[in-house]
Parts: sequence; structure tokens; C-alpha cells
Amino acid sequence: MYLIILITFISSISFCNEYARAKENYKHGADFKPSLIYPVKYYKIIDKFGWEKFNSSNFKSSITFEKGNKKVFSAANGKVIISGFIGSEGVIIIKSEDYYTVYKGIQDFFVGKNKYVIAGQLIGGMHERSKLRFEVRDDFGNSYDPENYFLSKKAVKIKVKGELYRTFFAFMNMHGFTEKQIPIMYCIANLESSFNPKAINYNRNKTFDTGLFQINDIWLKKCNVTRKELFDVRKNAACARIVLLKQGFNAWVTYKKFYPHRCS
Repeated sequence: MYLIILITFISSISFCNEYARAKENYKHGADFKPSLIYPVKYYKIIDKFGWEKFNSSNFKSSITFEKGNKKVFSAANGKVIISGFIGSEGVIIIKSEDYYTVYKGIQDFFVGKNKYVIAGQLIGGMHERSKLRFEVRDDFGNSYDPENYFLSKKAVKIKVKGELYRTFFAFMNMHGFTEKQIPIMYCIANLESSFNPKAINYNRNKTFDTGLFQINDIWLKKCNVTRKELFDVRKNAACARIVLLKQGFNAWVTYKKFYPHRCS
């Protein structure tokens, strides 16, 4: 009996130490801070990033600008890595430090592959009736909401309202989270992954953070899931509840670092 308790205690210490090391190397979505300018003159956005309703099938990795833009400009300094048609769609991709900007719907290409461009430089043209779809991604391919990074935008607090929040609330409530916990978890999901269920981050300690709540590999055994299964928002949320019960909100670096001034 005492042997079992001792083994359990040692296992618990080992787990906590390993988890602490994972947090030291941790990087989350809120640390992603590109500086962008608008890639078009008329920048009314008609189709926004992400989900309209939580856990629906139409998660959008881009924003779409209104018609009427004939010219497309680089949103940041960088190197052109793709300029041409992929299938029937015209695409330009520019690598800028630790992120990429992606421009879809291009008809005319004014820069070639491997050319360096500066922010505001004319890079492509479109038909007047075409709509530019614009993405920003990190080195792991994770997509983020470009609206958060345009230079003319001020950082705004994350508000818990609207259809996305209502459907998120119902989903989380069904998975055992309380009314007081859900608004905080909503903010954590926004800061961690921008609500992207496919988000993944590779840490310097060779672990991954996966999915909606960026669950670290250290929790796989505790949650009885595989990394692949964490792309399922239901299993990710179930594991997040285990994390919350064992470590509290402080298990997420975003809670300690950003919650007081980014959430309302």
C-alpha cells in the first residue's frame, strides 16, 4: 500500500517537473505579433476570419475584401516565395521573418519568385469584380485573424458576446465547464489558437501544443488521447477540463500574461 502511494507521489513530482519545463519553452498565439498594412485601397471586409458559429464546419483561415480593388500591395516587407497560379487561382505568398502573408484571387503578377518586396509595394492586380482573400500564417502554418495586426488597428479587448460566444458557451457547458469558467476559457481559446481547431505549435523541448486550447504533449497520457485526436474540439475540450481541474487557469501562460488586460 505504502509502495503504491510512494510510486504515485514520485510519478506526480516527475509529471509536474516535466510540465514546468514544457511551460518554459511555451509559445502561444498571443505572442504572434506581425505588423501589417492593408493590402488593398478599399479595405472593407465582407467575410471575416474564423467561425460564425462555434464548431461549425466553415472555419475560415482568411478574410475577404470587398470588390473594386484593382491593385494589391504587399502587407509587409519580405521575400516572395510563390507568385503564380495554383490550379485556377492566382496566389502570391510572401515570407516575412517568422510569418507569411498570403494573397489569393490575383490575376496579374508584378513580382516574381525570390524577389524582395517592401510593405506597400504593388505586387499584383485583380479584375474590378474580384475579391481578395488575405491570410497571415506563422512558421507552423497556423492561421491568425489579420484584422488583429493591421497597424491602424488598436489592440482591443476580447468581448464575450455574439453568436460565436453563445454557441461556444453551449458547447463548453455540455462538456462540464461552469458558467464562471466558460468566459475565461473563451478568452484563453482566442489567445491560444484564435479558435483554430487545427492550430499546432512546436516547442524547443520537442513537445507540441495542439488544437483549440493548445494542449501540450505532457497531457496526452493524463487525458488518454493521441495528439491527432486533440484536433477534435470535443476531445480537446475534455482534456482542457482535466488540465483546468489539475492546474487551474494558470496552466495556460496566456491567462497569466494577457487575461487581465485583453479580456472583458
